[in-house]
Amino acid sequence: MLLIWLWILPCFSVLIISLLKNKEQIKFWSLFFSILLFLYTFSFWFLIDLNFFGFYSLNDFNWSLNNYFSLDLALGLDGVSLLFLTLSTFLTRICLLNSFKLTYNSHKNFSIIFFLLTFFLIGSFSSLNLLMFFIFFESIVPLMFLIIGIFGSRIQKVRAAHYFFIYTVVGSLLMLVGIFWILLNFKTLNFHNLIWISIRYHYQKWLWVAFFIALASKLPLVPFHIWLPQAHVEAPISGSVLLAGVLLKLGGYGFLRFVFRLFREANNFFSPLVITLSLISLFYGALNTLRQVDFKRLIAYSSVSHMAIVTLGLFSLNEIAFSGSVVLMLAHGFSSSGLFMIVSLLYNRHKTRSIRYYKGLSISMPIFSLVFLLFSLANLALPLTMNFVGEIMILLGIFQSFPIVGLIANLSVILSASYSLFLYNRIAFGTESIYLFFLNRDLTRLEFYSFLPLLLPLFFFGVNTDFINLIQVTAIKNLFY
Repeated sequence: MLLIWLWILPCFSVLIISLLKNKEQIKFWSLFFSILLFLYTFSFWFLIDLNFFGFYSLNDFNWSLNNYFSLDLALGLDGVSLLFLTLSTFLTRICLLNSFKLTYNSHKNFSIIFFLLTFFLIGSFSSLNLLMFFIFFESIVPLMFLIIGIFGSRIQKVRAAHYFFIYTVVGSLLMLVGIFWILLNFKTLNFHNLIWISIRYHYQKWLWVAFFIALASKLPLVPFHIWLPQAHVEAPISGSVLLAGVLLKLGGYGFLRFVFRLFREANNFFSPLVITLSLISLFYGALNTLRQVDFKRLIAYSSVSHMAIVTLGLFSLNEIAFSGSVVLMLAHGFSSSGLFMIVSLLYNRHKTRSIRYYKGLSISMPIFSLVFLLFSLANLALPLTMNFVGEIMILLGIFQSFPIVGLIANLSVILSASYSLFLYNRIAFGTESIYLFFLNRDLTRLEFYSFLPLLLPLFFFGVNTDFINLIQVTAIKNLFY
């Protein structure tokens, strides 16, 4: 029953906010409900026994369609789904803080959309029914379409929103076909029932392809990545934070939860193909990042490269690399969100994203420059950061399974350091122009408090071995047992 309240709370938040008529009240209650939702999600860490193989608060609601089969809404949480749920509710609060400058109507609509989005994210990470997962998975798309298309900052926002919508929806159609094939042949979509059913190897391969295209479009891997730079560049700050912090992780979570458990034999067969695509995405993203002149597009292409490292770890079928992928997904949620907030903040001040117009900001914006440096160091996976722990675990695991692939993937470390340090050096150092000197102002108190919750986990969990062990316990069970 506790899990049901996790679904009810964002819906109740939408109802209350829609009735409010004062902007200050909307600010207060939207922030209150977002904090309450995060604390309620966090409380599950004290209720779940992570050493237990199974799901906490399992609920099954049967809905009989006819005498031929019934559809059951299965809900449950384990350590992996709770990690991503906690990240989602945590970033929702950050997004709402960044929306306080909107006008009354815009802020009200924005808050309603975000709580609806949170509801669908909770559904995606807690649903154990394939059809319900797909419904929640795809319901996020039109809401993000509205966020990009309405609240974006430039005239190209509508085109970017259509890019995002078309690529992600079309990519998911085959997954829907695969889900209905499973329903018609096995009369169930319940994850607990399906893991005990042996699907013939020939059918597994077709189902794997259907699920892979849908999930790879969300990650995204090359060649399914075209929508990502466009969407990130045109999205508002909160849209970019949610895209980079959570929505890219939905693809990885889909692989973790369903593909690896239901299509094991096909997964082993296709893993060399995915590793090859991941290597292409890794270097394509990194090299494209080096040539960008728009700093928001630069961060977007770096996300393509980092998520390719994640899929390398997932499909290496190695315990250490698999756990490292989960760590890196969480770390990327914090670091990339912070970087997108950094570059969006500069754009809001000066209305340009061209890197060549910025230099010497450490003179007039020292606190901003320090925060930017910390996020840049985390992004290049400096030791003592959470990103470093994830990447080193992935590379060590790949070396054990595929030494040549591990050697090639190691070159990405040089490229990652190159574009991260280039961007920071170009913006923070040098002689500041007179125009920037008089118009710049350092971080406000609200802006600083928005960055701080993202910075602390990056360095705290980078040195907290108990947290890494916890992730290993929860992640390895999903693939190897």
